[in-house]
Amino acid sequence: MYETVSVIVPVYNVEDYLERCLRSVTSQTYKELEIIIVNDGSTDGSREICRHWAALDERITLVEQENKGLGPARNIGIKKASGEYIAFIDSDDWWEVNAVEELMKAAIENEADIVYMNFYYSELDDASGKIIEREFVQYCLFDGVRSIEEMPELLFQSDMRMWSRLLRRKLFTDNNIYMPPHPYEDFPTLPLLLLKANRICQVHKPLYHYFYKREGNLTGNIQNYKYIALGIQELFQNFQKLGYLEQYGDRLSEYTYELVKGTIDDIFVKFSDKKKYHFFAIPFWEILEKSCPGKIVLKKEKSFLFGSRSGESICKRFLFEEQIIGRHNLYVEKIQNDEINKICEAKYIFVDFLGQGFHVSDVRYIEKQLRQIIDILEQYKMADKVILLKLYYTEEYGIHRNICRKHENIDKIRSVNRILEKYYERFEAAMNGKIKAIIKFSEIFNYTYEHTKEGCFPWYYNGEFHKKAAKKIKDMLEKIEE
Repeated sequence: MYETVSVIVPVYNVEDYLERCLRSVTSQTYKELEIIIVNDGSTDGSREICRHWAALDERITLVEQENKGLGPARNIGIKKASGEYIAFIDSDDWWEVNAVEELMKAAIENEADIVYMNFYYSELDDASGKIIEREFVQYCLFDGVRSIEEMPELLFQSDMRMWSRLLRRKLFTDNNIYMPPHPYEDFPTLPLLLLKANRICQVHKPLYHYFYKREGNLTGNIQNYKYIALGIQELFQNFQKLGYLEQYGDRLSEYTYELVKGTIDDIFVKFSDKKKYHFFAIPFWEILEKSCPGKIVLKKEKSFLFGSRSGESICKRFLFEEQIIGRHNLYVEKIQNDEINKICEAKYIFVDFLGQGFHVSDVRYIEKQLRQIIDILEQYKMADKVILLKLYYTEEYGIHRNICRKHENIDKIRSVNRILEKYYERFEAAMNGKIKAIIKFSEIFNYTYEHTKEGCFPWYYNGEFHKKAAKKIKDMLEKIEE
């Protein structure tokens, strides 16, 4: 006897994508589906497409209502659902044909309340007209079954999307958990469901295609960012109300910091008009000061970055965009006068020598840059501003730290890493011991994600490496500033 899965499909003005979505749902290899389409007041041809598919497949129930938003549309679907499990799919996305089968297999075998899955970021390449995809792998990977008490790091992750999980329906109905009536409705809701789940498992396969760049996508509208602040407020209120704030308050504060910092940085990049930037950013700075005490590092200090995108990615985890007043890529051969002015203005200068690739021939670029950087730092007497990041190319690739393999070109990678070590030593010697700090990352597990194994470029380190490297630098800076 197969359990019924209630598939909830909210629809609003997606006539160009809706057929693809509904075809992927109705053609699932798992047939015991209750498909609830909620047409949320579409004004394009979506309503006619919904009615056409409802007539074709008797498993489809069509609900039509005035436009109320994604959260209320999903809530209507939850209340009408009768299946043991609920799966959400956004109407511009689509599933692999065996998505529900794989999720239900894991759910039944593990008696799970929630089943995670990997997914694809999918976008249309305008030049070729083809769909380009890259896999998102869940950061907290495990086999078997877990609960939040056993693995609390599952509570807040970068992926807080409702559609990337299969959920037992009773988690909603028995606990009266529903989504708020505003954009960014996922992240205030999912942690509450996770706290109520006794058994959580994962399917380590990409089963969902997230069509994340399209015209009209609500999450790309900066006018909706105010709802991120509202969602954070709702999270704190619910954790307080349900009695979880004392136990998980530190994790909520950490998650809030990362979410708010990313939002502030995004606003800074999008608005060249700094009056508009400050207008949108003020509520988020207030959240940081209230909910994330002690997490802001060097709020007013300016920094300049020399080196790779990997070094930049690490620094941007603790530096706000407005603090980074300049960047110089190693492959831009000449350091410009305006860059020199910014270097002089900066309080900290972060340096690493990773290049664009891992070929020995690339060493000539590093040689030129090394000489230039040393000359400028000596000329303007700025060695005491330097924080040297000793970054090297990765030797392994995999989906997480316990499943890694060595790159096929590992001998070449090691030879370039030996050259890098010599350049770092030369740089240290030239600075005559005046460098403010030197950071080594040898103790942090170092690998690239599996789908980037052919390139081994440094900015494709795993997210866990960037996070731990950033914390190491942050802790060091806090000691320096004491």
